[in-house]
Amino acid sequence: MPSYSLIISIVCFFLFSCARQETLNLIDHKYGVSPKRIIWFQVPGLNEDHISILRFKSSLADKQTAFENFSCLGKIWGYNLYDLRPSAASGLLAQMVGKENITKTCNDFDHSPIWNYLATLGYKTGILESGTQDNESLDYTLTCKDKASIFLDQAIFFRMAPAKSSNQTLFHFQDREFFDKNKIYYDRTCQKGSCFASLEGNLESILSRFKIERGRYLFIVRDFTYLNALKKREIQKARTTLNELEQIITKFLEIQKSDSEMLLLITSSESIGVDFPKAGTEWAGFEKKGDNLGYKSSLLMSPVLAKGAGAENFCGIYKESEILERLLKSQMVKRQFPLL
Repeated sequence: MPSYSLIISIVCFFLFSCARQETLNLIDHKYGVSPKRIIWFQVPGLNEDHISILRFKSSLADKQTAFENFSCLGKIWGYNLYDLRPSAASGLLAQMVGKENITKTCNDFDHSPIWNYLATLGYKTGILESGTQDNESLDYTLTCKDKASIFLDQAIFFRMAPAKSSNQTLFHFQDREFFDKNKIYYDRTCQKGSCFASLEGNLESILSRFKIERGRYLFIVRDFTYLNALKKREIQKARTTLNELEQIITKFLEIQKSDSEMLLLITSSESIGVDFPKAGTEWAGFEKKGDNLGYKSSLLMSPVLAKGAGAENFCGIYKESEILERLLKSQMVKRQFPLL
């Protein structure tokens, strides 16, 4: 017959086992939660070591940035059948449609994007673009006969750029009207060239007017501004852009703290390899003029950062076209067609 002390030990073992706190990257985390609210930032050009631009901007170099408060860091391969280093536009599209071999033709829009799958579960989708060229924007579907109405019919699309024609619908961050699904909106402040409105201001305004049914939504922010600055070696512009993005992310991290069903996701593509200065004395010249800066080719892999509901599905190393599968995995939804 087991001794009294042995019985007590067994009971204590089970009590402590049940009370164990689940964590991910030493951060409290609940596993197996399906996200009802998904905020997805697509930031081409970004690599995880670029946050040094934010870390070393002050004397407190040990202070964590918002990017370091994410629970999961993954790495995604960008190569496909046609390119070893695909363009950012191709890579980000691959993430949204789950197809790795993007051909840069209208046929790419024959594949169902993530929002079409989520629409069957009652999700509403919004997409906000900044800094995209015409051949990078999702409104490129307008040049493809009968594609735009199919590809974007379950989303509300916003672009910070001049409208393509006078009959296009405009939006303004100070407006209060709600938006219609399957419609493309252009920022009124961008119609004379550069945009007066900020990405943060537009995002806050749009979300405040975004009618949510059943409390479920996907909102994608596609910001090419950072990549554009890196390609032009405009380091101060890149830092300003990254700083603005951090401010936006900081606000959503605060919201996510009290929303256990929210997923914050950051993905990149065409990540730029940068040889940062080797000595601290060189950093000031690097920030002001891009001195002591060496560029590599775009990297073969790009980062993924995730926090919140379903974040555990984005850890590891995988192809960028698997982002869609991992989002659907968190919803327990199967696609009708396999990866191509």
